[in-house]
Amino acid sequence: MLCSQSYCCQTELEGEDVGACTAHTYTCGSGVGIFLRVRECQVLFLAGKTKGCFYPPPYLDDYGETDQGLRRGNPLHLCRERFKKIQKLWQQHSITEEIGHAQEANQTLVGIDWQHL
Repeated sequence: MLCSQSYCCQTELEGEDVGACTAHTYTCGSGVGIFLRVRECQVLFLAGKTKGCFYPPPYLDDYGETDQGLRRGNPLHLCRERFKKIQKLWQQHSITEEIGHAQEANQTLVGIDWQHL
């Protein structure tokens, strides 16, 4: 369990304050990481300090929909197909490529301070 977007768990990495997820990507994932943000019901892909994107979670409700931010409160179930897709991205070292595609499609992702996650 790691803090996400919280200043309480920031650490210094190469002379810069970074969030717990970014620090974990450097210490355990060679600069690349996948995180499930439970409270937001979204997956976070990180690559380096400046690149990242949000990805649909592998959890769906009975209607086959995600519950972004857990606002509806419906029970969620693991969708094995979505989980396998995320697992395949990791195993094929395609996280950085997926982040690049997401940032090209959505320019607002470029302005997010990914290092603070």
